[in-house]
Amino acid sequence: MRRIIFLLILSILTGSAVWSQLYSYKVTDQTNTVRKLSVRPNMVFGIDYLTKGFYVGTNVDVQYWHAKLFDARAGLTMGSFNGPTFGGTFHLRDKYVSKNHKFIVSQTETQRVRTTRYFKGEGDVRSIFGPCADFKVGSVGTNDSKVPYFEVSLGVDFQQFSRIYGDTEDASYPSNKNGWFSLKLQGIYGHTQYSNGIGFAGKMDASRRPWKGVTIYLTTQLGVFKVLGGKLQPIISPGFGLSVNLFKSNI
Repeated sequence: MRRIIFLLILSILTGSAVWSQLYSYKVTDQTNTVRKLSVRPNMVFGIDYLTKGFYVGTNVDVQYWHAKLFDARAGLTMGSFNGPTFGGTFHLRDKYVSKNHKFIVSQTETQRVRTTRYFKGEGDVRSIFGPCADFKVGSVGTNDSKVPYFEVSLGVDFQQFSRIYGDTEDASYPSNKNGWFSLKLQGIYGHTQYSNGIGFAGKMDASRRPWKGVTIYLTTQLGVFKVLGGKLQPIISPGFGLSVNLFKSNI
């Protein structure tokens, strides 16, 4: 009895209640669809660890996946740093893992109670791990005091993506795990004609397609950077944008 009362109170406090319903459905697994090319225009802002000021920049990132061997990326950045970026990840591990997926049919909320109706099914998630390298070649600073800049970042990259749908007689529902996710942990070395610096950062990139042909893209980089002989500077750089998927894609 106490447990029932506790569960009722917890449901009221969290404002959430979930019901699972049975559906006649089939799982359409498109995770093994060959992913080739993704173009992601996006806008970033944050604290510039080089000029020590606030900045807003625009990027165009392109990423190409080659079978299960590697993925290569390139981009053009305009902001406190101006110039091209390029890099890649070698797929030391690239495999498909079967996981349980949730397919949300509907969500309603009345007063403080949220009702979620869903069904579950098995489907693949592609998991990638390997060493990665990224490079920047360009200039930093304001228009009046730009200096050439070179940066190299070395580390490891964890990637995951899936494209699973639960198809019923009435509609097709995307999995809650659909999309692409990358987490890179990297050491950083930066060089100008006046100074050198080292740092460490974690960068998260993710994209999710809520509707066919439209993909939301999020990016965040957090870390620290120290110009030799100077103070430790934070790296804080969130961003967002839209992804344009060309050819066959998994997101």
